[in-house]
Amino acid sequence: MWSTGFYSYCVNSAESQDSKLVTVQQKCVSKETQCSHDYKGNVAPCGSSHGNQISHNKSKVDQAVSKDQKKRSIRHKKRLQVIVMGALKERGVSRHHKCFTSCYKRLFSLSKSFLKDLTTSKNLTQEMKKVAISNAQQVIEFECRRTGISAPSQSQA
Repeated sequence: MWSTGFYSYCVNSAESQDSKLVTVQQKCVSKETQCSHDYKGNVAPCGSSHGNQISHNKSKVDQAVSKDQKKRSIRHKKRLQVIVMGALKERGVSRHHKCFTSCYKRLFSLSKSFLKDLTTSKNLTQEMKKVAISNAQQVIEFECRRTGISAPSQSQA
C-alpha cells in the first residue's frame, strides 16, 4: 500500500512539474521555438507554422545526403561541359570560332534535357558522349544559319 501511494505521489509530482514547465515555456519562450526536438534533429509534429525560422523537415543526415548529391550533380555538369566542348571541336568549332558560344550553350542545354530522362547513372558518360556527338552537327548548322556565319568544315578540326 505504501508503494502504491509513493508511486501515485511520484506520478502526480511529475505531472505537476510538467505543467509548471509548460506554463513557464508559454510565458518565456516565443511561439517559433516551442517545438520539441529529439536528439537526432527530428521534430515532433506541433501543428503550427513557423515560416523560415525553424527547419523541421531536414535532419543532419538529410543535409549530408543533399551535399553529396550537389557535389555529384556539379561533377556531372562539368563532365557534360567537357564532352560538349569536345564534340564541337571534333566538328570544327573551336573556342575561337564566332558561333562557339551560341553552339556551346545550345548543345549543352539540349544534351542536358535529353539526359534528364535517364533513370540511372549507369554508363552516364557514354550516354553523354552519344547525345552530344549525335546532336552536334545539327546544332552547329542551326546556330550558324541563325547568326548568318558560315559553318566550319570538319577539316578545320
